[in-house]
Amino acid sequence: MKKAPIKLKDLLITESMSVYIKGFDYSKRLDNLLDVIHALLYPVLDKVFETLPADQKAYFQKNRVPEIFAPDGNDYDKPTGTINFYTSGFVKAASLKILRGMLRLLKMKGFVVGPLKGEMSGMYKSQVIRIPITKNPFIDYKGPPEINWAGRNAFHVFKELLGIDPDDSSGSSFHFTPQEIIQRIEMLRKHDPGWVKKSAIPPKTWIAKPPTEPGDEWKEEPKEPSENPYDDIAYKVLGGLGGAKHIDLGLPEETLWRKIGELEELAKWAVEHGFTEMYVT
Repeated sequence: MKKAPIKLKDLLITESMSVYIKGFDYSKRLDNLLDVIHALLYPVLDKVFETLPADQKAYFQKNRVPEIFAPDGNDYDKPTGTINFYTSGFVKAASLKILRGMLRLLKMKGFVVGPLKGEMSGMYKSQVIRIPITKNPFIDYKGPPEINWAGRNAFHVFKELLGIDPDDSSGSSFHFTPQEIIQRIEMLRKHDPGWVKKSAIPPKTWIAKPPTEPGDEWKEEPKEPSENPYDDIAYKVLGGLGGAKHIDLGLPEETLWRKIGELEELAKWAVEHGFTEMYVT
């Protein structure tokens, strides 16, 4: 039987999750770097990836890092700033083809891009091309507030803190009504504020172990699976960077209160504008 071709979307790990209002048209939103990445850059990458020979797709699958594009630092919700393109897994010709396609599309849309900078990433074992967006023509946005959280944090807030079950066993999506979110948050504030404190995750520092060689699985120390599937994903991915020290900042109580405040604001916006469903993916 002939194997199905490798698709880029099947290889990507969900590093973050966003909260959306069903029925609102997000397709025209380009006022922040995160939406620029998903609306413009990934479609270019998808097209180039489909043209790559099978051996290059397999090479990418083996050598990729968790993120391909990411806003630098805290620039994800800003209209301008730097976008990082992590090229590990792509041969030079493919990286250049992706980069040229992205720059061409950004220029066509009216973005102004400053001088590019290539260097070794301080976060991943990868070359990174830093793409500075110095002008964004799409700055007049009047839609709902944007929420984009790390997948692990989103799962913790919705499942562990608010008690909303995910749509599937992988914990990759949730759906609910805005009224449900508002009611659950009001219940926490009025009747069980201590639950937020109990749900906080303390920070920790740990050393990632390299993947076990085939046949040596018996040497592994037993590890209980986490209730949060994103903890297990991070453990496996970071294990590929064996020996490196990783710092988990955790989720302090004040951070959890801030996140549910953001969620409440979005839910109230949905109610005020006549929307009845929300979802996370």
